[in-house]
Amino acid sequence: MAFRFIVSVMFLLAGSACLLARTLPFTLYSVEDGLPQSSILSMLQDKTGFLWFGTQNGLCRYDGFIFRPFSREDGMTEQRVFALLQDRNGQIWAGAQTDGLFRFDGRNWRGVSLDDGRTAVTVNALLEDSRGLIWIGHSGGLSRFDGRRATRLDGRDGVPEGRVSALLQDRSGRIWASFPGRGVWWTDGGLWRQE
Repeated sequence: MAFRFIVSVMFLLAGSACLLARTLPFTLYSVEDGLPQSSILSMLQDKTGFLWFGTQNGLCRYDGFIFRPFSREDGMTEQRVFALLQDRNGQIWAGAQTDGLFRFDGRNWRGVSLDDGRTAVTVNALLEDSRGLIWIGHSGGLSRFDGRRATRLDGRDGVPEGRVSALLQDRSGRIWASFPGRGVWWTDGGLWRQE
């Protein structure tokens, strides 16, 4: 008797859960709607609610009604945008395929030189840490922007050579970097170590 009661209650709960479930609406946006290209490489929702999309053919911002593309006239000289970040000051950063790193001043994009003045790297990952430093994972390795300039980290810092594909800061404050083919490395402020 108790078994039948338990089974009946389970069916009743399962049935009511199905009745309460609802289908979420999805809207498909494409080139016809204003996207520069249909392959999305990166996305960001900024603090004001705008959606930013990095595609294989440019960068755009969506306000809920229209897509606003950014082009060479706006200072965005790169087409493929792999990484997007909004820092604590509200500035938008974009990591691109050839011309490297860009920062948006609210009207225009400006290229940011990495360490030795080079901008010709592919930026794959961006991270702002808890201290406000911007970490840049790129085809030439790993750089850190302190608000004035970017410095490339190297073997003296314990950083291996090679491309960085992803960055993360964990709850304890450690910075993690993925070096394809070399594994995951981390630092807590000292030398980098391999996990």
